[in-house]
Order: sequence, then structure tokens, then C-alpha cells
Amino acid sequence: AGEYAEVTAPLGWSRYLGARGRFEWDDGDAERATETFREMFDYTSEHELYSRAVDAAHMIALTGEPKEKLEWAVKGIEMAEKGGLHGWLGPLWNNLGWDYVEAGQYEKAREALENAREYHYMGTAEIPKVIADYSVAHVMRLQGELDEAREAMRDVHRRAMELHESGQRDALEWVGFSRWELGEIDIAEGSVSEGVAKLRTALGELEEAGMPAWDEEDWADRQARLKELESN
Repeated sequence: AGEYAEVTAPLGWSRYLGARGRFEWDDGDAERATETFREMFDYTSEHELYSRAVDAAHMIALTGEPKEKLEWAVKGIEMAEKGGLHGWLGPLWNNLGWDYVEAGQYEKAREALENAREYHYMGTAEIPKVIADYSVAHVMRLQGELDEAREAMRDVHRRAMELHESGQRDALEWVGFSRWELGEIDIAEGSVSEGVAKLRTALGELEEAGMPAWDEEDWADRQARLKELESN
């Protein structure tokens, strides 16, 4: 594609850059991919291809260095708002919120994730709404608002169960994630044995959902967390 793409053809050249950056990321070269996505962002911004500029910013928020992630997540949101691209705003606010979670900035994380939830609720798909509510409830727990977090997470768990029972296999991971959160709330309140039982069941659900294949690091962390609690 690189042999045929021409920089004078905005739609073709921007598509090429987006594909090239993704191949570079898949090859494990995040630094090179980030450079490509920066080039794509500058090029698409210049040519007022707002949707593709948002895509480029979104990708840099994934491939960039930790200090870049927040900056580019915000740029993506600004570009989406400028272009009236409401379909992008749910995922972008969600990514920004989780970046704030990783940075330990829970108040900002909650605000961003509540914004994400507002946009996800504009759609008709149910799983994005479940994920949005899960994300906010997760931050509630991190902020120490355990009663509110439990109430919200129980609702998430109930809805995820209903979706899974109706045949939506993608809902199973959210059955597991929400049960895990309920277990962590039990543990935080001192009901350790009850919490550990929930974590054990949740781990089985997450394994069935394929988590060891699509998030090996988080899967290993959860196994270690459960093992540590069981040994005490």
C-alpha cells in the first residue's frame, strides 16, 4: 500500500498511515507506531479529516509513553467535540478515565468515566452501558465509597448475568469482573472469607471468558492476589 499511496490524496494517505501504525504496534514497535500516528494526526488535522484525527489521537493514547497518554486522550476529545463526532466521545472519555485511574487521580477519573457513561447511554447496545456503569462503580470503590460501590456493582452484575443468560457471550467477562469487585468490597469491609469466595468464582468466570489469552498480565495479577489472600 505504501508504494501506491500518495501524500496528495488525503483519504488514501491518511488510511495508509492508520494501517501502517497499527502494523507497527502489532509488531511491538510502539515508539515507531506513535511517530506514525503523530504524523497521521498532523496530516488529518490539516485536511480537516476530524474522524481520522480523532483515531490518530486515540491510538497515541494507547501506544505512547505514560506521560503522553493523558495529553493525547484530551486532544482526541477536543478534536471529536470540534468535529461533532459524538460516537467517539464515549470511548475517548473512557480511555481518559482509566488513564487517570492508573495515575491514582480518582476524582478526575470518576468525572471522565461519568462523562463516558453519558455518551454510552446515548447508544442502544447494552454491554457498553454495563461497562460504563462498572467503570464508575470501580472508582467509587477506590475512593472508599463502599456502600455506593456495592449497590452500583450489584446492578452491573445482575445485568451482566441477564445478558450472558440471553446468549451474549461477551457479557461473561463482565459477570466475572463485577463479581471480583463485589469480592474486593467484602474484603475491604472485613468479610475476607466471603470476599475470597467471590474472587475464586470470578476467576473461574474470567478464565472461561478467555482472559488468560487477551490480558495475560492482569490475569496473572489476579491469580497472585487470590493466592496471597488464600495463604493468609
